[in-house]
Amino acid sequence: MSILNLRLVDDASKVHTYSSTQLAAALGAISLASPFVTAFWAGIPEEVKSLLPNSWRLAIAIAIGCMAIIAARYTTTTPKADTTTGEADGDASAAAK
Repeated sequence: MSILNLRLVDDASKVHTYSSTQLAAALGAISLASPFVTAFWAGIPEEVKSLLPNSWRLAIAIAIGCMAIIAARYTTTTPKADTTTGEADGDASAAAK
């Protein structure tokens, strides 16, 4: 007996358009890029690093993360409707009308 009853969501073909999926992919890409970011940061001269106070580094990272979440929640990837024909780009249901 399985503890989790896993199944695909009803509209699995559109999962890539969900903002939560896009955010998870972006965070995954950031985590994959972290060794490069660390190497980049190590290559910056100390004079430049000293311009940014240590207390601001975490605050900047948190602020960027929060803005990414807010942007993901308030954006959409729905097709733009064509004003000349009344059809949405790539939308088969609009073409059937």
